[in-house]
Amino acid sequence: MTLEESKMEKTLNFAGAFTIGERKTEAHQRTIDEVLQHDGDLAMLVNDIDFGKKLAFYSSFGFDFVLRQYNQRRVKKCGSTQDTCTIYPADELPRIVDEGLYKTVADTLKKKGFGIKPTNEGYQTILREEIVPDLISRRISDYGLDSNQIQVYSERALRNLVAYRMHKMRNKDWPNILKQIGMENAVRNKNTPVCSGILLALYEKVALVGYTRIREFYHENDRVAIENIHGIYAKLQQAFPEDKRWQMKIEDARYYK
Repeated sequence: MTLEESKMEKTLNFAGAFTIGERKTEAHQRTIDEVLQHDGDLAMLVNDIDFGKKLAFYSSFGFDFVLRQYNQRRVKKCGSTQDTCTIYPADELPRIVDEGLYKTVADTLKKKGFGIKPTNEGYQTILREEIVPDLISRRISDYGLDSNQIQVYSERALRNLVAYRMHKMRNKDWPNILKQIGMENAVRNKNTPVCSGILLALYEKVALVGYTRIREFYHENDRVAIENIHGIYAKLQQAFPEDKRWQMKIEDARYYK
């Protein structure tokens, strides 16, 4: 790389990814501690998908029912039911899923007079606009960071972006390019976006705002999803060399457990 190319390079480092409703682990903190040793901007991916539904389960049926959903429905970090992500073993879930957080949020909503039902628009609005942002801010603080130090990307918002990108009547771009590389079924399960789609939307988003290089520091459970998207992205790089969305340099991810 020439000096001029180095000056033009813009790096985004991902670390600290977590699921709303789960406790911080040593591995999560290690991703943050490691990323701070590198230059570039800092970002975090947050799984805020289905927290409202799981909170409603907690409110109606108790904490054991939430754990049962992890096991029976195989709730994944991307909201998918495909076996593309690793989840914690059943005997570890009570340690990972934060019962105290569910209780605190449920009590807060009840005091505010909100019925905890997924179909209640007011409930969804306060979760999206107040509760989830507050939980994200608390996690950032737990990492020893200030909110202005880190960019936050919502899996819920990225999932919605995938649905838009794959809607053939609105946007033929993704269906066409993914078909050309034989990966048209890789980003969603029927009409539900999966990990690969969410991560592809993330990469597209950061490339469009000018990032040219990505480093990733993730929990070991995220390995399969990250390796899958790296394979898809490499095919897009080769097939569309003039499209800046698919020309970022993505370093091999580092995993912690």
